[in-house]
Amino acid sequence: MNNYESHITPKPCSIDEQNQLLVDKIHSLKQQIARIKSKNLNKENATLPPSFMLPHNNAAHLKRFINSNILPVVRATINGECIEVNEAFAKLLGYTPGDFGKGKLSWKSITPAEWAFADDAAVASIMAGKKVIPFEKEYLRKDGTPVPVIVAITTPDSGMEECLVFIFDLTDLKKAESQLKSSESQFRLLAEVIPQIVWITDSHGRTRYCNQRFYETTGLSREKEDGFLWIKSLHEEDRQTFIDAAKISRKSESPFDLKVRYRLRNGDYHWYLFRAMPMSDLETKEPLWFGTCTDIDDQVKFEESLRQSELKFRTLADAIPQIVWSANNSGEIEFFNQRWFEYTGLTLEQSQDNGWQLLIHPDDLDEYLRKWRKCLLTGETYEMEFRLKPVIGFISEKENSGSNYRWHLARAVALRDPDGRISKWFATWTEIESQRKT
Repeated sequence: MNNYESHITPKPCSIDEQNQLLVDKIHSLKQQIARIKSKNLNKENATLPPSFMLPHNNAAHLKRFINSNILPVVRATINGECIEVNEAFAKLLGYTPGDFGKGKLSWKSITPAEWAFADDAAVASIMAGKKVIPFEKEYLRKDGTPVPVIVAITTPDSGMEECLVFIFDLTDLKKAESQLKSSESQFRLLAEVIPQIVWITDSHGRTRYCNQRFYETTGLSREKEDGFLWIKSLHEEDRQTFIDAAKISRKSESPFDLKVRYRLRNGDYHWYLFRAMPMSDLETKEPLWFGTCTDIDDQVKFEESLRQSELKFRTLADAIPQIVWSANNSGEIEFFNQRWFEYTGLTLEQSQDNGWQLLIHPDDLDEYLRKWRKCLLTGETYEMEFRLKPVIGFISEKENSGSNYRWHLARAVALRDPDGRISKWFATWTEIESQRKT
């Protein structure tokens, strides 16, 4: 991938289930295609087996070979008469050997009209004393259905009207080709209808396939595709990122996820989740890259907005004189403001795992927790006065009333999601020692 060097340290990021299913499905289809191809008969390289060289004047040898039914064989004349057929040929077409012979079925009568030209060309070669190259045609079964075959013809001597015909059944091959076309069609259909950009490149990053959504999204033309349009559409600050992640992925033979910016047709950039996996062509073993790009711009902007809101919340929480904390929907405290640490003298580690409960007056703790558990179940606003122990030295001697605890008002409210489910709790502890005295 030395043609498109790219910029940031790769960080794995989650990918939605739909995208994962897509990758798995397309990869499975490509493997199926390769398996079918590997089973196909290489027609172009088809050659006659040594048995084809049996001398026609050796009647015993020839008879034995025909009756072996290793493959369908016909002794015929160039005029159409089937002198002799073996069981394999008759069975292939749904007949018996007795159905063929003089005055009976001929090879012309079992050949569809649209394939007569192939037989005519073979006869012309025989009459001209030329070798007949194996050719493809069809025969008709007894029930009228076609049988795709490859026909190889040999003659004992040039110019003789009798010939020996060997038939290779292509039914399985045609089925495999049909499955191949079906799998390729499924891949194309799946890749074209999904909302993601789908692509395949070679090891140098040159495009082998890119779905139409890429061109619609970027405004680029498929006709002007030079193989590297996809990398040119990446934000220049993200290009090195891709190559760094790709190198690691190729070395470890594992997929990678990356957030990158793609240039849209209007010139703006949108964030995309770029997922790629190294793979190899199962036939040629050529290294390839398969990938998808999912538009996550709204998600990234929302996360940034959330981050900014969180920053503002923390700034405000640290600026006010009350203790502020937040908890998840289970009541586990996730955040304390700076005032908490100043007031209690505890570290974050000491405050977590309910360590904060050790600072509540023993006479108030049970009631505090009972009300808190009830609010977690009902979602009601929490409110209670209780005593909290500050760190030694936090309260001046003038303010010290002789007690190790100070009265506070606890108040907590639930934050709900659009469906009304509690997602978070926000709370404050406000000192009310002076109010209690009055």
